[in-house]
Amino acid sequence: MHTGPVAQMLRRYAAKRPARFHMPGHKGFLHPWDVTELTETDNLLIPEGVLRQAQQDLAAAYGAREALFCTGGSTAGVIAMLLALPQNSAVALGRNAHRSAVSGLILGGHRPVWLMPDDSGQVPPSAVEQAFCARPDIRAVLVTSPDYLGRCADLASIRRICRAHGALLLVDGAHGAHFGLSAALPPSPGEYADLWVASAHKTLPCPNQGAYLFAGGCGEGRRLKDALFLVHTTSPSFLLLAALDGAWRTAKEWDYGAHIARLDAVRARVAGIEGLDPYPKPHPSVAYTDPTRLVIRVNARGVTGHETEERLQTSGVFVEMADMDRVVAITSPLDPDDWYERLLSALWELPKRPPRPVAADFLPPLPETVLPPREAAFLPREAVPLEHAAGRVCAGSFGAYPPGCAAAAPGERIGEKTVEAMRKAQRAGAALFGVTGGCVQAVK
Repeated sequence: MHTGPVAQMLRRYAAKRPARFHMPGHKGFLHPWDVTELTETDNLLIPEGVLRQAQQDLAAAYGAREALFCTGGSTAGVIAMLLALPQNSAVALGRNAHRSAVSGLILGGHRPVWLMPDDSGQVPPSAVEQAFCARPDIRAVLVTSPDYLGRCADLASIRRICRAHGALLLVDGAHGAHFGLSAALPPSPGEYADLWVASAHKTLPCPNQGAYLFAGGCGEGRRLKDALFLVHTTSPSFLLLAALDGAWRTAKEWDYGAHIARLDAVRARVAGIEGLDPYPKPHPSVAYTDPTRLVIRVNARGVTGHETEERLQTSGVFVEMADMDRVVAITSPLDPDDWYERLLSALWELPKRPPRPVAADFLPPLPETVLPPREAAFLPREAVPLEHAAGRVCAGSFGAYPPGCAAAAPGERIGEKTVEAMRKAQRAGAALFGVTGGCVQAVK
């Protein structure tokens, strides 16, 4: 792994074998590089030395005007992007947005204008244009690209629409931290976005919680750092900062072309297994797909993605997620070749049954909005059994995870179709978030 300047700084400090009368409480015995803000280690909140230079290097690598290390994951980054907007802004965002976007709406007091994805799973530019026609006061558009399946929105077209209406383009690019680091990969969202976030821990050699937050040339970029530290720890892990600094430097040296060629060969072998399809289908709303994301459709073999995931696990193969029709594997140039052999061997062992029809999406129709998200989130609430929640006003988001999209958000009236969609998802093997003990939170 690449050791960037942050790691080098920490190594120099540890080599002095200092008397550590400072945090953290393990005093370096858990890890000698785990330190706090010292004159030699810089301060992430007010970086003036190595952390400042490391973030400038990061910005240059991704084509950003400013870049920030984020040890609270892309969740903190998405919230910060929304908090960087003027309070009570009208924000258009895809209904496939991560649950953190709803948190950002609540904290910023923003008014959501929901954009429904089409049958590709992505928000089409036409939906963005229609939103502006109905609501010319929209201040920003938030798009998730790539999504969990590696599908990328037509950011170029959406950017043109945003510019024509004087709005900002925000991108939740959590699953695309590797984009832009190789000519073999799709471009960085920075070619189109004003503000965007990427999870280093998802696709780069970085521990969980590590993310990058970026700003282009927009005015809100100056407020982004202040917004981030409204929701970010003041004691970030220096181990994680070192990993964030080294992760993109390491990945930039990887041969993604060779890795993608390896995956193409794997896809060809998967396609040779009866009933399995590993190839993404083209769609006008999808500009491109992540060539490192391995998505295998299994319904033609008569099994569900959830069942496939369980059977793979019995063979010691663990994928990132599953739904009714697919399993999704996040791959990396770090993957040993024998992992793919084990995956292929387990796929050959799947039972063969009559083909299943493609399952309907679990994302229910858009509910009626009764209250602003912030108002609903802070009103008195009570737990209501999911099966009896229809007609109640949602106080806390809930939905199926992954991918973590809200089926109902605070301020929306929970519909019968929403309840049925969630119960259907649960019966199929999906996990539900925002549902505790079979109950959801409703305004009291």
